Amino acid sequence: MRRPLGSERPRFGQRHPVLAYFATLAAILAFALFPLISAWASLAIADASGCRVDEAGSYPCILFGTDIGEPLAFLFILGWLGMATVPLGFLGVLAWTGFVIVRIIRKRRRRAQQ
Repeated sequence: MRRPLGSERPRFGQRHPVLAYFATLAAILAFALFPLISAWASLAIADASGCRVDEAGSYPCILFGTDIGEPLAFLFILGWLGMATVPLGFLGVLAWTGFVIVRIIRKRRRRAQQ
């Protein structure tokens, strides 16, 4: 059955743009903070396992019968990527906030004109 003209189904974010706004904000924050979260997680896992982790290299770390020293070292060193992603995430949040504010202002003006 065909829909009448002008009654097509709204795309994601058109009916409830707040959901799209929060999804975009979550993606920006995940991008910005993932390297830091991975470094903190590797430190927490190493501390709980009684292992050593630092930038000098990987050290043997046995957890459940498996050596996880290499992945822990990689996750820890990935934290340095945060020096790039956190400022980029900050700029992304600023741009996202500006976009949302402009969108809200335009929507209110459109409603006021009708």
